Amino acid sequence: MLKLNLLGILSPAKENFVAIGDALDGNPITNGQWQLFDLALGIGTYTKAHGLKFKPIDVILIHQSGGTITFDHSAFSDQVFKFTVTASSETRFRFLLGKAK
Repeated sequence: MLKLNLLGILSPAKENFVAIGDALDGNPITNGQWQLFDLALGIGTYTKAHGLKFKPIDVILIHQSGGTITFDHSAFSDQVFKFTVTASSETRFRFLLGKAK
């Protein structure tokens, strides 16, 4: 939830900030809880700690340079997540892990 200190801001600017806050709060992506990962890995299956205080259910892949990454959602817990990388060489992945609201 976006919290703006609007004390001292006059209308119509205040109304615009309220509208922006409402729009962001109503969006499942911007109002979600996410952890950003930027990993460079070779082929293999990995289990990593995520630092979230809940079991993540959503993954948003932002970037991958070659190779593939497959997430094993059945192995996600409130502490770790598991995924497999298939690549001929080290591959970089950027993704958000968490949950949309």
